Parts: sequence; C-alpha cells; structure tokens
Amino acid sequence: MWNVIITLTTVGYGDYSPKTNFGRLIGILTAFWGVFFVSLFVVALTNTLDLEESELRAFILLRRLFTRRTLKENACKMIQSRYIIRMEEKKEPHHRDIIKIRQNQLMYKKWQTDFQQNQQKLLTMNDQNAQTDRL
Repeated sequence: MWNVIITLTTVGYGDYSPKTNFGRLIGILTAFWGVFFVSLFVVALTNTLDLEESELRAFILLRRLFTRRTLKENACKMIQSRYIIRMEEKKEPHHRDIIKIRQNQLMYKKWQTDFQQNQQKLLTMNDQNAQTDRL
C-alpha cells in the first residue's frame, strides 16, 4: 500500500522511508498535502492567466483587425504585382522584361495564396465569434 500511494503522488521512494505505521501515515498525509498544494497553485495560476469576458472580446477584436489589415496589404500587393505584369505585357515584344514579368507572376501567386489564407482565417474567426455570442 505504501508503494502505491507514494507512486500515485509522484513523491518517489528516495533513500529514506518510514519504518513504523505511524511514520507511514505521516508520510502519506504529507504526500497528499503536497499534491493538494500543487493543485491549488495550478488552479490559482490558471485563474490568474484566464481572460475575463471583456478582455477576451478585446483580444478577439484586435486579432480580427490585424487580420483585416494583413488582408488589405496582401490585396494591395496583388494589385501592384498585376499592374506591373500588365504594363510589361503592353510593351513591344522586344522591349519586354521577361524576368520582371516572371518574378511578378510568382509574387502574385504567393500573395494570392496569403490573401486566401487570411480570408479563410477571418471567416473562421467570424464563425467562432458568432458561436461564442450565442452561448
């Protein structure tokens, strides 16, 4: 029984162990008392770090605003890149900068992917907020 309780409370066996039943009782009480204090510490820490309702709403709002700003930046970069491609394609074939066109095509695809990911993230946030508001 002694080994079960000491293992359960993760105290460990150590080099010293009580020899009498009263000593073992004190050891068991001390082990459970230690587990109790550690659990109190974890609960207090969790409650301290947990956001209140108003803080949570402010955090969600800031996260959505940041995602919208990133979405706008990606849209601007996509438009700029597409504009450069169009301007190069309007030039005479022997004056076109093929490397510049190709670089902007690659960057356009990258920004388009980023835009789609941020748009999906924003939609997901709105869905989560709607579910939170219903609760």
